[in-house]
Amino acid sequence: MLLKSAPLAPADAAILIAAEEDVAPALSDHWQDVCAAFHDADAHDLYVRPEEIAAALDARASVRLSSMSADQPIELRAQAPDLAARSLKEAEPFAAALAADSHELTILPFISGERSLGWHSEARLTITGISRDSSPAAILRAGYESLAYRLLALHERLCDTLQNEADQHKLQASGGVLLGSSLMKSILADMLSIPIYPSQEHEASARGAALLALEALEVLPDLALVAPMLLEPMLPDGARGETYRRAAGRQQRLYQALLEE
Repeated sequence: MLLKSAPLAPADAAILIAAEEDVAPALSDHWQDVCAAFHDADAHDLYVRPEEIAAALDARASVRLSSMSADQPIELRAQAPDLAARSLKEAEPFAAALAADSHELTILPFISGERSLGWHSEARLTITGISRDSSPAAILRAGYESLAYRLLALHERLCDTLQNEADQHKLQASGGVLLGSSLMKSILADMLSIPIYPSQEHEASARGAALLALEALEVLPDLALVAPMLLEPMLPDGARGETYRRAAGRQQRLYQALLEE
């Protein structure tokens, strides 16, 4: 029970945690226990009365949360998380356990606009097909797949420009996302139907620019003489590749509807 000389809560307290429905009964019980403990009704004068405590709470409380549904003007509902992972690395195995494009989601992954191929600076992240059954793992996998679909569009454009078929070149991949994600490497290899060779070279873009400059200056006669450091390739799965390419077509139709019409 609260002594008159002791504050209910420090002046700078922002949150008090207590079951709202238990506060009034608890204060009343403690108040009655005072007499029983001291065998004297005058002992009440040593403590703050329950109604005074309740008034102090009312004066300071901006929001009260209760576990009981009564006549509260606002109800907040919550549930335990479906995914126990605390990081992207921990969450990826849950996404990897799902089948390819099994989530019925279509995502345009443009959080801060699109660069190539369309250069739509006003584009924003879009998700269609989401429902109550869309789990966090499904949304994560759909996000990975959506990124790979945009890379597919880029790869196809490069092949057309260079007049080079997909099986006529070796695809080397770099960057933290690919090197750190087995799922992303697998999705990309399946979708492109070619092996993906992760590169161990640091700052791959700067390295490529430097090599092209050396070739242009005739310091380096042939780029092929400087072989990159590559890891073992991620091999494609043909059946999953067909599934991904159909889903990529669905994404492209959404892209055209929102950004090209």
